[in-house]
Amino acid sequence: MTGPPASQLPDRPPRLGELVQVRSRRWLVEEVVEPELPGQSPLVRLACADDDNQGQTVGVFWDYELDRRILEEEGWQDLATKGFDPPRQFAAFLHTLRWNCVTATDPNLFQAPFRAGIKLDAYQMEPLRKALRLPRVNLFIADDTGLGKTIEAGLIARELLLRKKAKTSKRNFSAERRIAGFRSVRSRRHRSGAGGSWPPSPASKRRSMSRPVGLAKGGLVGAFRATKRE
Repeated sequence: MTGPPASQLPDRPPRLGELVQVRSRRWLVEEVVEPELPGQSPLVRLACADDDNQGQTVGVFWDYELDRRILEEEGWQDLATKGFDPPRQFAAFLHTLRWNCVTATDPNLFQAPFRAGIKLDAYQMEPLRKALRLPRVNLFIADDTGLGKTIEAGLIARELLLRKKAKTSKRNFSAERRIAGFRSVRSRRHRSGAGGSWPPSPASKRRSMSRPVGLAKGGLVGAFRATKRE
């Protein structure tokens, strides 16, 4: 990790109540403890001001932080230099900011159900509500068959991705579950008239079983993958 040039680093420690940037985040200075001996670094106690980590506290030795900055400039001189947006366009931008910021901190406001694209039952959002209230999401879903455990798990994973609390999601399946998936896909293809051969050949099974399943950057992947017989 490299910080800004030494000429751009502040030449003084921050003061109580100032806004600083440390470790790529913005922090509010809560306390400054002066060093006991000259030449030592002051201890600065900070509270995070970013939406996704609001209120988290940390203590740092100010002179040892590589990217330390004291945020003094407000930038008001650049306000409206390029004119104003039309009211409808600005309203859309404002609503987008409010939606993204509020849901990142409020566990009672959800995004995932509105992006699911499927019909949801009210009880399927209860695991999501409980998961967002946990300091670390560690949930075991054991509903009866057909009540939508996959939907409930997908809502939780999608919500964590949208709130930037998770970067990837992974789904694991046993070999028996994969075979059941093949049968389900084959049944749907047969009803839709798509045809295809069943059961799949041993080579096709091995090829499909060797593929990585369930690792996605932006969301959940499909539970099953069917391959055509060559």
